[in-house]
Amino acid sequence: MIYNDGTPKKPQAEPPVETSSVYQDLVQHFCRQGNSVNLIVKGELDWRALIHRIQSEELKNLLILDLGEPGAETRQWVISRFCELLGCRASIPGKPHDLAVFGDAIRNHQPTHLALLHADWLFDRHEEYGIEFCNALRWMANDRKWPLLIHSKVPYPRLIPHLPKNHPLSELHLYPIELG
Repeated sequence: MIYNDGTPKKPQAEPPVETSSVYQDLVQHFCRQGNSVNLIVKGELDWRALIHRIQSEELKNLLILDLGEPGAETRQWVISRFCELLGCRASIPGKPHDLAVFGDAIRNHQPTHLALLHADWLFDRHEEYGIEFCNALRWMANDRKWPLLIHSKVPYPRLIPHLPKNHPLSELHLYPIELG
């Protein structure tokens, strides 16, 4: 494959089927038990395909929220997108009232699984998202039992030191699965 500028595009490495299947089985095992998972992606594995296979084959209600999408740098967009994934048609007010809408969306739906793609950005944007939003995520995962599938480039514990002491995101319990 070639980019528009004529330079060759390096093909994305696809894990062998048996390897991909092992990762998929591990993620599904933890998620079926109601546990949250940190999917640590190193190298050039097609992790998106893996997550979509998990969604189509096992976790049909898996919500996928990509923090790498344009607009995700604002808390209002993240909450709006989350509500949209749940089928809510709520108007999202500005801070701090947006958290009431977020909380209602969580309370009014059966717990399901939420995949946060590019979760590294969550830590880089913790000031924009606010400690209250991070606390709401912790509440959703730990208290309301909505397991998270956190996709990141580095293990979750290595992201935590970038947060202020006693930050709510440091209270998430995730099983690490390293791809690559």
